[in-house]
Amino acid sequence: MNSGTREWPMPLASSLTVGVCLSMAPSISDGKEESVRRCGRVAGAVSVGMVMWLFASGAWAQAESATEKKRTLLAVFAHPDDETMVGPLLAHYGSKADTDVYLVLATGGDQGVTPFAKIPAGKKLAAVRGKEAECACQNLGIHPPIMLGLPDGGLSGFQVLGELVSKIEKVVTDVRPDAIVTWGPEGGYGHADHRLVSAAVTQIVQAGETTTLLYYAALPTKGLTSDVSSALKLPVFKPTAERFLNTRVPYSEEDEAKARAALACHESQFTPETMEQLSALGRRVNNGVMYLRSWSGGAERADLFQP
Repeated sequence: MNSGTREWPMPLASSLTVGVCLSMAPSISDGKEESVRRCGRVAGAVSVGMVMWLFASGAWAQAESATEKKRTLLAVFAHPDDETMVGPLLAHYGSKADTDVYLVLATGGDQGVTPFAKIPAGKKLAAVRGKEAECACQNLGIHPPIMLGLPDGGLSGFQVLGELVSKIEKVVTDVRPDAIVTWGPEGGYGHADHRLVSAAVTQIVQAGETTTLLYYAALPTKGLTSDVSSALKLPVFKPTAERFLNTRVPYSEEDEAKARAALACHESQFTPETMEQLSALGRRVNNGVMYLRSWSGGAERADLFQP
């Protein structure tokens, strides 16, 4: 049995049976033969009951043990399709039996109009993008997205920013993550919503009420230059110097394939050509390794210049 569970010796069933039979003896008036038969029936019932109890308690202990071993990764981003930044990473952990992966999206992306999709801004576009996010999560092998429903492109208002923090705090309380991934302070390519989500998550973590295992998604300077982004017709991403990317998680070709399938769900945002460009960028820059920068309160210091 697992440590911490009680082990009941099998002779206990026999001891209980003998005790019950002895206690019945004074009330038995049907003779010695009937007493033996009745004791046999009692022995059978007690033995079956003990076996059932042991089975149930063992199954419960195993279930409890399995639950205790589960880890939870929480990814927090601004819009449907932002998760593509860490798609292989989410697929990597989503494939592990001991890990639950949740994705939080602050907005529905209702302002993400593209000329080829021809869907006007508003509720219809948000509904389409919500379905695309569900499709992406399914392909990544993670839980369905948690949509916070805040205004796309409108997170900077004082009241809305307060709502953003409160809603993420509630998810953190409910999910109890062991690790969190979000945008870095640069927001990928500088998008204001990305930067505000990063700041909100950091604010929650530094308050000290949840895990301190916070990681910022980032692209290393290696292979990521403005001419590369220009050639691929992509926004100019803000890279992070590799010496700061102290967390590097390898991922498999299968993880990458799942990430590509998840990216393909976002048909309202990317043409097939752009999807291929994004996948090519990921292969060139990451090359099978997801780069992240960890947040940490660090060691206590008494001098601003102490390394």
